[in-house]
Amino acid sequence: MLKSNIIRYVGTPVEYPVYANMATFFRNIDAVAKVLIEKLGDRDLGLVCRGSSGMCIATALAQRCLSWHVIYVRKENETTHTGMDVHADRYEYCKVPKEMHLVFVDDLIASGDTLIYCAKAIKKEYERNIETVLLMNKANAICEEVKDKFKENNLKMPIRLISRLEYE
Repeated sequence: MLKSNIIRYVGTPVEYPVYANMATFFRNIDAVAKVLIEKLGDRDLGLVCRGSSGMCIATALAQRCLSWHVIYVRKENETTHTGMDVHADRYEYCKVPKEMHLVFVDDLIASGDTLIYCAKAIKKEYERNIETVLLMNKANAICEEVKDKFKENNLKMPIRLISRLEYE
C-alpha cells in the first residue's frame, strides 16, 4: 500500500544529530518543504514531532510556510509547567482543527516506538490519526514490525511516506 505513495526528493544525506551540519540540514529542509507543498498542497499541516531531532526538523519546516504548525509530543519523563503531554503552537489550549493534515516528522524510524508513541498521543488528545510520515533519511517503506505495532495498538496506518532515498 505505501510503496505506491513513496515520494522521492533530492538532498544531501542527513547526518546525526540532524543539526550537526547546519548548511546541509537547511538545504534538505528547503527540498523537503518543496515536496510537501507539491504533494500535499497548500493546506494547514500539523508537524508532529518528539525529541530534539524531530523538533529541529519540524521547527525549521514550520518557518517555511505560515500554515504549518509544530505539534510537540513530550517524552514520558519530560516535565512541563502546563502539565500537558501534547503542545500545538499557535492554538489556544492546543486545539488542532479537524481539517489540518497531520504529518509525523523525524530523522529516521528505527524501532518505530517514537512514531507509535506519537500516534497514540495524537489519537488520545485529538481523536485523529497521523496521515503522513516524513523522514529525513532513507526509507522505502514502513517495515512489517512497525505495521504490526500499529495493529496491536488499534491505530490506523499513515497513508503516505515521504523519505530521503538514494540518488537516482
